Amino acid sequence: MPYLGNGLSKFTTADDLTVSGDADIDGTTNLDVVDIDGAVDMASTLQVDGAITSSAGAIITTADNAPQLTLKSTDADANKGPVLDLQRDSSSPAADDVIGLVRFRGEDAGSNITNYASISSTLKDPTEGSEDGELSFSVMKAGTDTETLLIDSGGIDITGAFTATDQCTITSANNTSQLV
Repeated sequence: MPYLGNGLSKFTTADDLTVSGDADIDGTTNLDVVDIDGAVDMASTLQVDGAITSSAGAIITTADNAPQLTLKSTDADANKGPVLDLQRDSSSPAADDVIGLVRFRGEDAGSNITNYASISSTLKDPTEGSEDGELSFSVMKAGTDTETLLIDSGGIDITGAFTATDQCTITSANNTSQLV
């Protein structure tokens, strides 16, 4: 293709177009399908009006205390929203599969990344019609990851001291034993 010079106002091609070197495009550009091999560095906002699908992980980094991720629902109905789904899509779900984990991490005094607390969910019974799950809360205690609260189909288990700052009533299933 011949050199067309500076000041080109419009260029149309029915063939493939290869650009070697940098390309600076000002204004609005409509690209139907874009395949980028390599990194993309954006200095502004990326507006996506469709789904974002990734086959790898994503890291969101900021240099301040602003939220790194906000899920915002703008509907005006009384239904749930926004919704965050953590979905384990296994082809062979089995009992005791950990199906989700949220970790609260920070650095210790030696600059080691440390899990200070976590929430995890375990699939206890995948049998259709009798599914059971478990939700576990753990915290770091004297350098050891310690499960402190477990919620499952049998009830709630608390490990360690239970402190209530107001009146607390615990009633057994048959009302024979009560603690107030």
